[in-house]
Amino acid sequence: MPGLMTLPTFTVRRAQQSHARSVERLASGLRINRAADDPAGLAVAEHLDARARSLSVVRRNLMDGHALMATLDASSGEVANILKRLRELAVQGASETLADDGRAYLDQERLQLVEEVDRIANTTELFGQSWLDGAIGSLDVQAGADQGDTIELTAGDVTTGTLGIGALDFTTAAGAQGALPTLDAALSTVNAQRSQYGASMNRLESAMRLTDNQEMVHRAAASRIMDADMAHEAAEMARAQILMQTSVMALRQVHQVNQQMISALLA
Repeated sequence: MPGLMTLPTFTVRRAQQSHARSVERLASGLRINRAADDPAGLAVAEHLDARARSLSVVRRNLMDGHALMATLDASSGEVANILKRLRELAVQGASETLADDGRAYLDQERLQLVEEVDRIANTTELFGQSWLDGAIGSLDVQAGADQGDTIELTAGDVTTGTLGIGALDFTTAAGAQGALPTLDAALSTVNAQRSQYGASMNRLESAMRLTDNQEMVHRAAASRIMDADMAHEAAEMARAQILMQTSVMALRQVHQVNQQMISALLA
């Protein structure tokens, strides 16, 4: 008699396990909820997820680098405006038709503007550091998920000492004329630094687009391995439910047959 119940009982147990597995996957949305579900798939998916999460941090690094370059460009742009104003004053002071008191006013404005250049150089800060005072020449931004995948950025130096404008003198026509080549050279230096900032920003934007694509690909690949196929799992759950119902019915019929046989033997 026990042999008659072995197959239906086994079928019920297997259907219950399949049903429980489908319910778990539908509830969690994951095909792999533990390593035993797919050891190899879990290993691959976890590696892909680690890469995707690292790439998300990489994008923040690139955004920080872009923000830095934009900040330096803005400050350097103001220094360029000051240099152009100083050049205007130098051209005005180079004319010998200007009276001495007029030259004094020019030189007074020259002094204020030069001091402002140094103030900008020493107070342009981001992430707790000063960037335009020459203390930091270059820095590396981690631009990828692997060791050594970096982008080098250059921080300029717009102090009056580096630009050579600290000793300008507009009190004489000769001094104002002599300042013109110095101011041209200083403006050329600042413009070259700004050009570098612009090129770096374009490069960082390109790197961000690439990082976004890579992160999306890694997350999609991990999702294809880890995520449950809802339609398939719903079908499997329905199938398991039908198997359980039919197996239970079979067990009832076997039980009834057993009861009839026992009754016949006892009669």
